[in-house]
Order: sequence, then structure tokens, then C-alpha cells
Amino acid sequence: MCNPAGGFRYKPADTSPSAYASIDALCAGAGGGFTTAAPVPVTPGAPQWVAQSTFTAGTATKLALTVDDGAGDLKACSVAFTPSGTTTTLGDVA
Repeated sequence: MCNPAGGFRYKPADTSPSAYASIDALCAGAGGGFTTAAPVPVTPGAPQWVAQSTFTAGTATKLALTVDDGAGDLKACSVAFTPSGTTTTLGDVA
């Protein structure tokens, strides 16, 4: 659902573009090869979010988790957990 001025809406009733929806639409249209390295934080020593395709079972790690409260207020948080395998589910993390 592209807006006439550009960008994509998150919900059909939205009247302005959403950065998250626009990025998701672009990635979906471009395919899995449309990725880039995570930017280096401006603050030295600050955490850097990077993509990870698998986990090491039994090794503690952190995930960036995006939560939508249903009112359009997306929030990102860090979730620490220890995976039991090389993949996980939201139920194991939450």
C-alpha cells in the first residue's frame, strides 16, 4: 500500500508512511539478497545489532526483539536467553 508521496503504510487506515513498513516492503520486493552490514554505533563501545542465522546451543546470547502493542507504537528491546538448539521460537525467548 504505497502512499502517493512514496513510502508504505503499516496499516490500511494509515495516512502517512511508516519507516518500518517501507523497509519491510523494500526487502520483500528485493528478496533475501537485499541486506547490508549493521552500521557502526556512533558511541564507542555501544552495542551493535547484527543479523545471526543460527545460535550455538547452550551459549547465552541476546536478541533484539521488536514489539508492537497494537496501537502502532513499535518498541525494540534486548532479550537475553540461552538457546537449546541452533534455532529458536518466540515462545523460547519470551
